[in-house]
Amino acid sequence: MEFELLEVRDLCEIRSILEIASQENHKNSNNYHFHSIQKRWKDYCVFHKLVDHTLGGVIAISGLYQYHSGLARVIDRTWVHPYYRSSFLNQNNNMIVRPAIDYFIPAQTQYCRDRGMVSFISVQYPDKTRVLERLIRETNCGYKLLPDFYFTCRHDNQQSMKCWQRCISTGKIDLARKSVGEII
Repeated sequence: MEFELLEVRDLCEIRSILEIASQENHKNSNNYHFHSIQKRWKDYCVFHKLVDHTLGGVIAISGLYQYHSGLARVIDRTWVHPYYRSSFLNQNNNMIVRPAIDYFIPAQTQYCRDRGMVSFISVQYPDKTRVLERLIRETNCGYKLLPDFYFTCRHDNQQSMKCWQRCISTGKIDLARKSVGEII
């Protein structure tokens, strides 16, 4: 297999991929509607696609979303084609290609480092904290698990529970925060 990480310069490059992602039956499928991404497009430092040159085509997408000049969320709106989620396991049930761990996180974190920005990764559900711990362990990009929940949405409705997320980061993140006890 030969994979290549490429920058998406024009959102239309991934329009067909967004169409597939938005039609999937999952809780975040609305995040992948072309117009939803288009509204956020100006706030992406970089948006990536991972291409499989052997089988052909885009297998995953992911953005680096900027909050301000010193802070960005890594692997924002990440999506992996269903074929690559289930078909690429080795004999130990490990993924042969891990787009986030092997490509997106290292590249997007380095982008932030090169520009003096703090990068963070967040998950919406408290029971996904183990996923964050795995990302710390397997990427070796200098992330640390933060003890609190952070308000990651770009609106002011702090009553929206889906916006309070667990995070790992490469430094201090200056978003509103609440302790675990205040959330759970």
